Amino acid sequence: MGSQLQSSSEMLSREQLLHLFDRFSFLTSQLDVKKRIADGVEDKQEAVAITTAIQEEIFLEMGIDPRFGISSLGKVNEKYENDQDMMIRFYKFIAREEMACDEAELGADEFAERMHSQEKLQEQQLEMLKHMRKFPLDDQSAILEKLRQQMENADFDGAASVLSSEQIQEIVRRRVSPLFKPSFWLLPFYTTTLHATKPNTASLDPVMSLMLQTPYFPLFTSLFLCVLVLFWKRFKARGLKSPPPGPWKLPAIGSLHHMVGPLPHHTLRDLAKKHGPIMHLKLGQLEAVIISSSKSAQEVLKTHELTFSQRPLVLAVQVMSFGQASIAFAPYGDFWRELRKICVFELLSAKHVQSFRSIREEEVGNLVESISSVSQ
Repeated sequence: MGSQLQSSSEMLSREQLLHLFDRFSFLTSQLDVKKRIADGVEDKQEAVAITTAIQEEIFLEMGIDPRFGISSLGKVNEKYENDQDMMIRFYKFIAREEMACDEAELGADEFAERMHSQEKLQEQQLEMLKHMRKFPLDDQSAILEKLRQQMENADFDGAASVLSSEQIQEIVRRRVSPLFKPSFWLLPFYTTTLHATKPNTASLDPVMSLMLQTPYFPLFTSLFLCVLVLFWKRFKARGLKSPPPGPWKLPAIGSLHHMVGPLPHHTLRDLAKKHGPIMHLKLGQLEAVIISSSKSAQEVLKTHELTFSQRPLVLAVQVMSFGQASIAFAPYGDFWRELRKICVFELLSAKHVQSFRSIREEEVGNLVESISSVSQ
């Protein structure tokens, strides 16, 4: 295909990239390659590590240094940003790798079900766009802004990328109805001082002038109380979810007084004997569930690993990790998987790990000498 590139400052040619994309797509569609990825996942390997190894093998076929080839993939966006056809082929290549990983990790049946769900989602998105095009541009902008807010609140989950026709109609109605304009919600403040100050309604906008002549304050108060009651019921229902059993708690400190002692793990063992392998502790304001049996740990860490894969949102962590941008604190998703791929190839590859062998041997020797001197 081509000679090996000499300088890491250069870039793979367009023909080399297209060959890589086509070859990778062909290989990952073969049953033996699918089985190879699935077997690797069964052996506790990362699927993305195996797909990366396949890409390295393709680069070797092309006579290109795999490290240079992989690093070149990270420059495609910058190099070919104005080449629409290349960018489409590149994103298809990325999508193909994600699909190969998902198929190996989920299994054939669950993967087929997910693909069917994605097809239905795409059909719903297309119907939403067709319906949205019927409205003026200002309404379309309001609809897209609402969609963006909905996706942000759902952490950009795919299911949140669709608005129903009823939701779209409601967004448009809110734009044209005076009930949803700020002047309406300022009305009670005007009405409470109307008789005392007698404001000049002529200086107000027409909608406000009309509303000031009507006793809307009781209506506003009733609506406010209804919303307050609904929030209270929701909060109360959420609090009724019973946590696992645990020791009795004190205000403010919760279960911290049970943890007093020189060996906290022994304390947790003794509490687990009394309250069971799944135990609830309240450590100040932090809710914690303690798992103390191998069977329960397997359920959490393997059977339901995706459910428990997220880390809690802590303000200090968000600040220190620049908005959870590090591999240790990033939420599970496409961004974390891309970080993992970089880490596997750049930091944990066999060649890179081997390069630090002398340092590891030196540190192990220092550790052995330290233990030996203490034991004498």
